[in-house]
Amino acid sequence: MKKATRTEAITKQPATKQHMLVAVTGHSPQIVTETLYALAVKQKPPIPISAVYILTTAKGAEIAWDKLGGPEGGIARLRREYDLGWEITFSRKQILIFKRRTDDGREVPLEDVRTSEDNETLAAQLLGYLKSLTADPQVALHCAMGGGRRTMSAYMMLAMMMYGREDDQLTHVLVPDEFETNPDFFFPPKHPQSLPVRLAGNRLGIVNTRDAIVELADIPFVRLRAALGAEIEKVEKGLQDLITIAQQKIDRSQPDKLVIDLPRRQARFGTQPIALRGIRLALLAWYADTKVTYCVERERPVCGDCQACFQNPADDDARFQQLYRQVYTRTQAQFDESGEGKLDPANLMAYHSKINKTLRPLSIKIDAQRQWGGTRYGVSLDKNLIEFIK
Repeated sequence: MKKATRTEAITKQPATKQHMLVAVTGHSPQIVTETLYALAVKQKPPIPISAVYILTTAKGAEIAWDKLGGPEGGIARLRREYDLGWEITFSRKQILIFKRRTDDGREVPLEDVRTSEDNETLAAQLLGYLKSLTADPQVALHCAMGGGRRTMSAYMMLAMMMYGREDDQLTHVLVPDEFETNPDFFFPPKHPQSLPVRLAGNRLGIVNTRDAIVELADIPFVRLRAALGAEIEKVEKGLQDLITIAQQKIDRSQPDKLVIDLPRRQARFGTQPIALRGIRLALLAWYADTKVTYCVERERPVCGDCQACFQNPADDDARFQQLYRQVYTRTQAQFDESGEGKLDPANLMAYHSKINKTLRPLSIKIDAQRQWGGTRYGVSLDKNLIEFIK
């Protein structure tokens, strides 16, 4: 049997989302190709970045296009070098230049970030752009920080905290010092090359790209979008309004809880009803009950990334039937006669898909933990935010 090539293997994978790389850059746009290399080449499986966007100043835009754009630019060369099995769109229109407003009301490109007014302009435009990109649920963002002025990275972090979603990623690429500022280094080529480098004391030296170890740090950040709700979507005036509304919302809010109300045969998140009935409601109740009642690591104050309580409802059919019986809308005699309480493991994934579609706006879902011997499942919500009414 013919072995599939790397290109064939990638192109046959179903694309559920479009992955975009967004970076802030200054006078060294190599951060883009270094990050692209880490995501699309080094990471296994690779992330098929299909578009690159750069946010920068007027001068930074000229340098970015000169070094990265066109058929001989760094992005096209990386794609050819590693025979990536997908297109990566990058045009001048994808280099977004920060602009300032003049006294007579005109918008002109921002040449550099020097003043507090420049910083306010940069912040408002960067947050506005990230807001617009995250409005598309079919786009996953991979945002690179570390390029340009330090304030650019700070505002990139802030934007991701405000608007970042579950699949969005914030990264910082790490490259050895002798390559980080080298104008000739864009990514490690397949075949090592020697490059001139300026050493300490302004001496000239030679380095080899075989020593260019590119690492990508995944920067964790607090995702506030769900907690802040629809209010932040309405902010148009600027950064300070956004910060004020966000702080007021956090100060006055209490975390919403997932409430499973068995006597009323319903579930809600905070005050919002969850439109699940029958077997899907029973499954959500089962996962919630598992997390609350069957917590394996009770000494942990919060769940964090713990999945020790994850189980398969098909392995505990008696408890599932008991919960299903309590949320069944017809008579108990009809329940016994119908045999509907028996969970069909073959349909479990279909049930999960419909449950997750209903729960998606609430930032809750049924998660899967794949391991040897079978897949286990659980609800992605802290045990302290689940309430059972029996």
